[in-house]
Amino acid sequence: MRLLDTRRIALFLPLLLLDGYFQAGAQNLSGPVTGRSDSSSVAGGSFKVGLNYNTGLNYFGRTDSLHSQGFYPSLEWDIKGGLFLSSDFILVNNSQATLQYAGTILEGGYKYTSPDTHFAASVFGAKFFYTQQSTLVQSALKGQVGVTISFLNEVLDVNLGGDANFSNETDAEVSLGVDHIIRVPNLFGNAVLVLDPSLDSYGGTQNYSTSYFQKINLLVLPIGQQAFSTQTHSFDLLAWQASLPVVLAVGSFDFILD
Repeated sequence: MRLLDTRRIALFLPLLLLDGYFQAGAQNLSGPVTGRSDSSSVAGGSFKVGLNYNTGLNYFGRTDSLHSQGFYPSLEWDIKGGLFLSSDFILVNNSQATLQYAGTILEGGYKYTSPDTHFAASVFGAKFFYTQQSTLVQSALKGQVGVTISFLNEVLDVNLGGDANFSNETDAEVSLGVDHIIRVPNLFGNAVLVLDPSLDSYGGTQNYSTSYFQKINLLVLPIGQQAFSTQTHSFDLLAWQASLPVVLAVGSFDFILD
């Protein structure tokens, strides 16, 4: 099971991600080697506050013309019974802006893990609120709904996902990935180090138009131009990702490098 939340598509494929979570109910990363975890019991569930930095905001490898970096505080409330609510507040940094507010992501859903911890799944929906001034490629998105399924064991976890993204057109996306959890307990006392080598693939529909002008000739003499436009609908492989997320859990803090 992936340690990092890949549902937040507005920040796909980060080159570097640093998370520092303070959790009212801290994840127990010293649990089973497959990476499944429990939260300590608090009234209403567990609450997490995160500070994240991304060295290259991109959407399936596509970046904005300014090659923006991202800083985004995050909040998450894991409600007892599997329900969750979360939000990210996106600030961008580039040659023309310093920590400029670009938008907010609101997300909610339900997470399930089987009693034997060999199966996990989630359903989720997200709403994106980008500013009109945002130059991020993903700022065209307005919302998303999806599902993830993971088959978990101590050798190899298999992760499947499918979602629909809403903008001016609706695009479908699917993902397939594998990962293997490596846990190193009792570092520096009670600290736990977790490595998660992973390989993921992403495919999806693409809807776009191509416009061009074609010269019109009378015999051999050019007499003008005519505009043409074609609409393309296709399903393509969008990206491959090989990654090695590293998590250092110290008390109620998780520090994540991805």
